[in-house]
Amino acid sequence: MPGEPKRVTSRRLVEMKCDGERIVALTAYDALFADLLDQSGVDVVLVGDSLNTVLAAQPTTISATLEQMIYHASMVARGVRRALVVIDMPFLTYQVSIEEAKRNCGRALQLSGAHAVKLEGGAAMAPPFTRWPKSAFRSWGTWA
Repeated sequence: MPGEPKRVTSRRLVEMKCDGERIVALTAYDALFADLLDQSGVDVVLVGDSLNTVLAAQPTTISATLEQMIYHASMVARGVRRALVVIDMPFLTYQVSIEEAKRNCGRALQLSGAHAVKLEGGAAMAPPFTRWPKSAFRSWGTWA
């Protein structure tokens, strides 16, 4: 279809970074806002655990659940045609063990339709994930 926008992929983001192109990433929690962001040309739509404070009026993001994240990410995924959809992994869904991380990340991707997961913690969190196959990171580079 000639009018169909080309989807942003993780590989495309790496190319953009290497070429010095700007990458635009914004947060959405539902299909309406995801569609608006997508139409405006945003490259990445993040479904952040901030939904716990913004929408659920909780004092922190700590009590966000994987079920909340999947529910909102599934709405966002249905609202985009071009942008890469990234789902935040909430507290203690990936920090306990590598097996639990794989299970929860896989479940989040499978049930939400998101294209990627976001894990927080930087280099301090890297050691357990370096045991994952390099293909799982799709050439994102090192943890440094």
